[in-house]
Parts: sequence; C-alpha cells; structure tokens
Amino acid sequence: MKTRTFAAIGAAGLLSVIASPAMAGSAPGSGFAGSGHDATSRQTTSAGFTSGACTECHTPHQAKTTNLLWNHTLSSSTFSWAGATATTAGTPYATFSGGGAGPGTGYAGMSAKCLSCHDGTVTTANGEWFNGSLQPVGSSYIGKAPLTSPWSEIGGYNFGGASDNRPASGIGQNGGGHMEGTHPLAMPYPYLQAQNTYNNSTTGAGYIPTDWVSDPTVNGIRLYNNPDGLGTNISAGKLAGFTGMECGSCHDVHNGPTVQGAYLVRGALVGNSIANNYICEKCHAK
Repeated sequence: MKTRTFAAIGAAGLLSVIASPAMAGSAPGSGFAGSGHDATSRQTTSAGFTSGACTECHTPHQAKTTNLLWNHTLSSSTFSWAGATATTAGTPYATFSGGGAGPGTGYAGMSAKCLSCHDGTVTTANGEWFNGSLQPVGSSYIGKAPLTSPWSEIGGYNFGGASDNRPASGIGQNGGGHMEGTHPLAMPYPYLQAQNTYNNSTTGAGYIPTDWVSDPTVNGIRLYNNPDGLGTNISAGKLAGFTGMECGSCHDVHNGPTVQGAYLVRGALVGNSIANNYICEKCHAK
C-alpha cells in the first residue's frame, strides 16, 4: 500500500520558489487575479502610480524579448546540476543559459523566463518597464525604504527601494546557476514510455518505461517539444521522440484550472494517487 502523503521536490525544490506561501493569493485554479503573479498590489508607488497586473512580466512596448513580450532582466547564469552529470538511468543533466549575456544567447525554453525572477541572483526589481524613468535619490515607494542613489533599468522603472534589491530565494541558492537539489527541468520526458531527446539530452538507457506515465498531459501536466532535439526551437506540446519538461510542466504561472494546490502547482501536494490529483504521480507511475 502506498503511504506517500507530500510532494517533496528537492531541498531547494521548485515548490518553494515558483511562489512562496505569502504569494498564494487567490484560491488554486481560480484565475490570475489576486494570484501570486498578479503584480497590482505590490506595484503601487507613493506617487500613486500603479502598474497593470501583468506588467511585471510582460509589456506591449520595449520588451526584453519579442517572445512573450518579456519585461524582466534575464539571468546571465548558465544553469546546471553541479555535482552530478546524469540521473541513475543515465539521462545527462542538461545545461541552459538564462539569456542575459546578450541577444540570441538565451535558452529557448520558458524556464529561462521563470528563472529571470526565481534564479536566486536576479533582483526582483530588474524590470524593464514600458513607461520607465530615472527615479531620483529620496524617491520612496509604499512599504520600501527611500532610494539612496538614482535608479533606472534599460528604459526601466524601479518600484523597489535600493534596500529592497534582494534576490529571490531557492533556485540558484548557491549562486552561479547551481540547480542541485532541484527537480530537473529543460530535460527529456519519456513520452509514450520511450526515449526522447530534448535540449541535447537523451533519456538514459537504464530508464524503466513503466515507471513513467505514458502521456501525463491527460493528467493536466504540460509538456514541451524541440523537433531538432537541441533546445533551440521549443514550443508547447508533445512530439514523439522530442518531448521535455520545463517549469511550466508542473506549475501554471497564471493559476489556471489545472492548478490544484499552493505554489501554482498543477496537482495536489498531498495524496498518493492520480485519483486525488497527487502531483508526483501525474508523471511518475510508482
């Protein structure tokens, strides 16, 4: 009989960094408004300016990237699982760039965008705001200390005082893009219980097909594909032989109907079966 009751996803697991309990906001699966990524309530300045709900991550003009109209500084880290080169089945741990080193250098998967906030090194104030301006010394923001030096990003607008330029916690906690202790991502998923290639990594020969749910998308998990196997052309959806996992596989950043638990997770954090939406067993057939 199965006795597991909690989805533990590593010491610095994704559950602890995609959103904190304080970011839980609205009820799981109830939509974006009031959820952990709804920026409205924490983006109001003492001057009375309030950003839109979406503009912490997206902007219609002067975006960092055209893809998703991204509005946040990308990490310059190269992410890797230091201390291990492959899983016990022989699947190589992939590496990928956060994209901050220059145009065209970023990883094409959506996880690079998630890590522009959640990598543990990029400050949460590093937005590149469509209506930005240089903020003078002494500017203050609700709940924040006054700026001690002028602040501007590239066309940017800083909503946090200089004393609030703190990194996110969790992923990358050791700096430099170290991902050890964190559930693998940007990695192949054994879609159809077969070996797949994703981001230059192929499912190891030691994998056990029946240990994997053949198509976890039927359980609300999201998969991604790269037809060349190289991670340079990635889109949402499954493709036999070229399917992988990203942050968005287990988390819905917009708190959509697949979210069943805290931390924007596409499943329940407690339980021991698909019957009660237990997140781990939506992929792992144990």
